[in-house]
Amino acid sequence: MSYLKNKRALFDISLCLLNLYVSIGIFIGNTDNTPENPRAGAKSARVIQAIVSIMIWTKSLYYMRLVDELAPLVSIIFKIFYDIRFFVVTLTIGIFAFANAFYLIGKNQI
Repeated sequence: MSYLKNKRALFDISLCLLNLYVSIGIFIGNTDNTPENPRAGAKSARVIQAIVSIMIWTKSLYYMRLVDELAPLVSIIFKIFYDIRFFVVTLTIGIFAFANAFYLIGKNQI
């Protein structure tokens, strides 16, 4: 159980489970389609595939730390992302606020 207390281990487990979910969904097909909207399941599957793709590329950065020439660059990238985390949260809130405002303004034009 001490393995599950590590953040990277939880990241790996969630990556494997999401990848398995996406693979089974592609193999079986979208089961939540309706006759009115035959592509209803494709939208949610694409979102999960995008999340899995980002997680896989993020994990590849950890393996790039093994190369001596890339290790300092990857460490700098992680330090920069750690330092700007509050700015990213503030920027995300601002983007969602303006997106909501423009949605409400253009709601009657649809």
